[in-house]
Amino acid sequence: MTTTRQCNLIDQTLAGPFGALPLADFLDRNGRRWEGSDLPQHVKKMPSGQCFRNAWELSLRHGFPYCEGYGWDIKLGAQPFYHAWNLCPKSECIIDPTWAIGNGAIYLGVELTPKQLMRIVDLTGCFEVLQSGRRAALALVSQVLDLKPETVE
Repeated sequence: MTTTRQCNLIDQTLAGPFGALPLADFLDRNGRRWEGSDLPQHVKKMPSGQCFRNAWELSLRHGFPYCEGYGWDIKLGAQPFYHAWNLCPKSECIIDPTWAIGNGAIYLGVELTPKQLMRIVDLTGCFEVLQSGRRAALALVSQVLDLKPETVE
């Protein structure tokens, strides 16, 4: 399956069963899409099931931008997973120490600098900054990222 087809599928999936959820709406308006890439040789695979902590640790230890949103590889399941990962600051390639599955995955999420990440973690006490789409968490992330407030019609 081509990456373009996978990106279309993640959009369709989020527009379908997840479309009414605040997190899907937030990511549709403010998120960015990336294609997966191989884990750099200098980054080791980290524990499975701890993506938020793993990405947080790499961000603070190495200065990598932190990203959170949905990740998906059809080998992992039929639906996108709520997930966290990092970016290489020079190439903007994905660094995903939790999955380490290479270029088969696609991602939709928001990017935070280590400073923005620490500000949110200090205020919330959570590794998971979007907090599964809780409106208060999304409002806080919007404020930290200086996003335009949502207009109500």
